[in-house]
Parts: sequence; structure tokens; C-alpha cells
Amino acid sequence: MANLIGNFSFTGSLSNLSAYKRRDSDKVILRTKGGASKEKIKKDPAFALTRKHNTEWKGVTLAGKSFRMGIYAVKHLADYNISGPLNALCKRIQTADTIGKAGERGIFIRAHSYLPEGFDLNKRNPFDGIIRHPVVCSIDRSNISATVTIPVLIPGISFKNPGKQKFYRLILMLGAVSDYVFDEDRKIYKALDTNTENITALAETAWLPDTAERPAATMILKAKDGTILQDHTSLIVSVGIEFGAPDALGVLQYVPYSGSAKVLKLG
Repeated sequence: MANLIGNFSFTGSLSNLSAYKRRDSDKVILRTKGGASKEKIKKDPAFALTRKHNTEWKGVTLAGKSFRMGIYAVKHLADYNISGPLNALCKRIQTADTIGKAGERGIFIRAHSYLPEGFDLNKRNPFDGIIRHPVVCSIDRSNISATVTIPVLIPGISFKNPGKQKFYRLILMLGAVSDYVFDEDRKIYKALDTNTENITALAETAWLPDTAERPAATMILKAKDGTILQDHTSLIVSVGIEFGAPDALGVLQYVPYSGSAKVLKLG
């Protein structure tokens, strides 16, 4: 993969090259076409290791998708495609499995919950550059809940408004992600908990003018009664900030691409 620079620029196909742009970059990316055929990769003994890597990658992408569902309430605040970096985190967790065989290693997020903590959904304006004092979080697995303490937000001191929108609010989410293992009988990766999408709780503050000081607050996120949390499931707490402006009717609405978010804690 390469970047195209200079005055000559294009997107699409040219001979054996493909050129395209991504939303998180203004560069044109070049890739060459071709490579081994799908049939050769599928059957040739020389590609046995490649097939194992491809199988493991399928488990990684499933875990990454599940993680994104666990933070869906703040995912719209990302200013770049977070799928790749989240998949890379899950791959790192997978490679930490020293017991499973190559091609069958598990993604045990619960055992490595510290790795995704602090994951930022923004490159342009990271969450910690907007809320400059720590947002503190504790997780109670026995009650399937989380307690989040928001610090005093003082404009210009502990709170920065990079887009100069007139209003803002905070969004909190409690979600969950399962560990993933290889099913030897079916030859596929599967979640050890298939009900993580039912483990969720949301909270948000009221809209506040960006010039007003917001007092410290403690908010509790709790899954609905009757929810079951399994040992191989991790709770995820994420936080985001939305900036808003009144619409034609005077109703405050989120201004796209003006917010920021991050993963606070797993437990």
C-alpha cells in the first residue's frame, strides 16, 4: 500500500493499481491488484498457515463487531473508522493465547480487559483534550452496574469547546462483549455469551450552554433486572460528549462530527 502525492491524482482503477480515499484521510491510497487465487489459498498446502491466519481473523472481526455493539451509543461520535484499530486490539488479545493451537486461538477479552481501556474514538479532538479532568468509573459485576463520576466542568479550564458550538451534553453507556473461542465441531468462531446485546444501560446529561459551569455529578448505569452476566463476558463503560445547536424550531440537535468519545473502563 502507498500514498499518491504531487499534482497528479485519481481514484479508481488504472492498469494493475487501485486508488481510493478514506474519510479519515485526505490522501489517495494506492494498492496493487492480483495475488494468489482464492482456490489456491483454500487448497494449496503452501498456504496452510495462511488459512489458519484467515480463520483466526474471522474470530477477531466477530469480536471487534461485538465490541462496537457494546459502545453503540457513542460510536456515532467517532471521526475515523474505528473498526481496524478495534480489530487490532482483539488480534493482540488473541495472540496472547499461548494454549490454543494456531488457527484456533481464543479472544479472551475478559482476561485482558485493561487493553481496550482508554480507547479513543477521535483523532482530531480526543476526548481527554475536551474534558481535561478525569471522568472516574467503577464497575460492579454483581449488580451489573457502573458508577461514573463526572468532574466539575469549567469552560476554558477543565472543559474545551474546539468547534465553538453553543451547547453540549454527555452520554454514557454500559454495554458488554463476550469472549470468543473456536468451535472445533463446526470449524467456526463463536461467542461464549450470545446475549451480550441485552446487557445495556444508557444515561445522558441535560444540554448546557458552553459558557456555563457544570457541577460535578455521579451517574449510575444499571442493566435491567433479570439480566444475567456470565463469567466470560466483560462489561464496557463508554463516555461521549455531543455538541449541539438549535434547529429551525429551536430544538437542540447534535451537530454531526463535532463530538468525541472514548472507552472508560472494562470489568
